[in-house]
Amino acid sequence: MQEQGIRWRTTVSDGGRAIEEAVSTVTPQQPHQRDVWHVLHLCQQVQARLDRQVAELQQRTPVVARQAARLAAGKQPRGKCPKTDVAAHAADLAQATYACEGLRYLTGELHHLLEVVVLTPQGIMPSTIRQGNSKRCWPCSTNEPGGSCLDAAGADASGD
Repeated sequence: MQEQGIRWRTTVSDGGRAIEEAVSTVTPQQPHQRDVWHVLHLCQQVQARLDRQVAELQQRTPVVARQAARLAAGKQPRGKCPKTDVAAHAADLAQATYACEGLRYLTGELHHLLEVVVLTPQGIMPSTIRQGNSKRCWPCSTNEPGGSCLDAAGADASGD
C-alpha cells in the first residue's frame, strides 16, 4: 500500500497477531488498536455460556431434591453420577449466579467506558473536553474565548 502512496494515521483491527505484526512492520510509528466489537462480542459469548450454566443448574434443582428424597427414604439414587446434596447444589447455583451477574455488571461497565472514547485526528479526546467542563480549545489547548478552533466533528470546540 505504501508503494501506491496510501498512508494512514492509525489502524484498527480485530486484534489478530498477523495484522498486528504487519502493521508494526509497515508503520511502526503509527498507533494500532483493537476494535471494541470483538471485545464486546467475546464478553457476550462468555455471558451466554454462564447464562446457560445457571439455567441448567436451575433445571437440575428438582432432580437433586428427588434424589435426596430417594436417599432419605433408604433407596439408591438413580443415574450414572447422581447428585443428592441439596445444600451443595444450592451453593453451586448461588456461585454460578454470582459469577453470571458479576460478568453482566462488568460487561455493562466496559460497554459504558468504551462508548465514551472519542478518537480525533490528534488522539483520544480528554473527558473534560468531551463533557464540556473546560474552556480549553481542543486540540490546540488555548484559552482564547471565541477562538476559531474546531474539533474533529467540525463543531466549535472553544467552549463558547
